[in-house]
Amino acid sequence: MPLVHLDDVYWGPRWSRSAPEVFRENVRALARGERWIIDGNYASTIPERLERAELVVWLDFSTLRCLCSVLWRDVRRAMGERESLPAAVRAAAERPPTTSGRRAFYKHVLGFRRNVRPIIERELRGARVPVVRLTSRREVSRLVHR
Repeated sequence: MPLVHLDDVYWGPRWSRSAPEVFRENVRALARGERWIIDGNYASTIPERLERAELVVWLDFSTLRCLCSVLWRDVRRAMGERESLPAAVRAAAERPPTTSGRRAFYKHVLGFRRNVRPIIERELRGARVPVVRLTSRREVSRLVHR
């Protein structure tokens, strides 16, 4: 199945952000595809994805786990890793975001459970498809290696 990373849809060259309605329409178009896996939390587009989803796998990890993952990704990028960068940024051989951009993202990660997670919970509560909530890497591994 085609795998779509929403970061690749949202971020443009020079770390430019998609306009909200353009981003939503792009996600709608992707969700109209026959088969897909869409990776990313972008809570504002959950309804567009739920309309056509057959299953939701929600990685509901702790703040500490998420922050450690983000920091480790930043270390890898500082050492030259490029694969985790959004496609448009990677294609332009651009550098990761500035320190102030990273600081804002860390703040987002730290506040995610308080600010964004309730929106995700509300949207998924009304889902007409199965929702599998995984809270650890061990649970992910069990699901993948079934």
